[in-house]
Amino acid sequence: MRRRPALLSALTAAALVAVALAGCAPQGRGPGNQPAGCTPDLPSGDASSVVKVSGASDAAPKASFPTPIVAKTSEVTVVKAGHGITAQKGSTVVVDITVFDGRTGKSIGSTGYDGSSVVQALAGKGLPSQQGGVQRSSIADALVCAQAGSRIVLTSSNKRINAGLQGSTYGVAVIDVRSVYLPKADGVNQLPKDGMPNVITAVGGQPGVVVQELGKPTTARSEVVKAGGGAVVTKKSTPVILFRAWNWSGDKPTVVTALDTWSTGVASPVSLGAQGGLPPKLSSALVGQKVGSQVLVVLPPKDGFGAAGSNYGLTDKDTLIFVVDIVGVQK
Repeated sequence: MRRRPALLSALTAAALVAVALAGCAPQGRGPGNQPAGCTPDLPSGDASSVVKVSGASDAAPKASFPTPIVAKTSEVTVVKAGHGITAQKGSTVVVDITVFDGRTGKSIGSTGYDGSSVVQALAGKGLPSQQGGVQRSSIADALVCAQAGSRIVLTSSNKRINAGLQGSTYGVAVIDVRSVYLPKADGVNQLPKDGMPNVITAVGGQPGVVVQELGKPTTARSEVVKAGGGAVVTKKSTPVILFRAWNWSGDKPTVVTALDTWSTGVASPVSLGAQGGLPPKLSSALVGQKVGSQVLVVLPPKDGFGAAGSNYGLTDKDTLIFVVDIVGVQK
């Protein structure tokens, strides 16, 4: 029996933010206009509540507030409620952000509001710095309990907003939440197929595989490890996935670091079909699955990346194992 234990330094356009949050299943609204039943990471307070925001959410907003604004602690106020999935631990959240100087009230920068690029940050670990370290950011913390369509006001110190607020101690960020995706596959465990690797999942969702004494397959094989209940992935869909690949070159498969989104925890949208860059057998294994599913795919050398595998440190003789969590479908 298979064991599956439960185990902006720079602001550009639409941002994918992997957020370390507390899970919740809210109904209605709670204090501070937050989803009821979900406890935000940052409190609502006097500084964030006095910020008045105007303008459509699909363009950089205007904000007015008494200057200089003082935000000795990071605070959030939800000025527009969202809907749908509530961001929880590990969720990938797509946002647009405009930052204002707390001393002058002037806008000092914003994302493109056109989805043209991606910024990645990890809450709890902060934003990667150019020196190779990590700077903690309250922008990611502000997304605790976020829902698609939310508009959130964050007041915080220059250091924690991390947006180049030169000459100002405090700043204001207006965050428009575009999409919220699952932090990991949350579907129902399925019975395993004979002859397939064991999938063992850590509490945070990171998968591992055990091949035991299995022989390598000569044809592509796939199975659903967890069956989700969300939207169905079609051939024309752009699923948002977390995945990890292993090179099954010996008795113990080794992780292919270039094919491992779990190293950052940030989910990626992928195109299916010939233009998507995925091996065809991997793409076809995702079609028909539902959001929340985890899919195991084993590809023999003839069904892998071929010559393109050299981009990932692979050869055309390598057998590959993929575990894919489908956490959303890009709209």
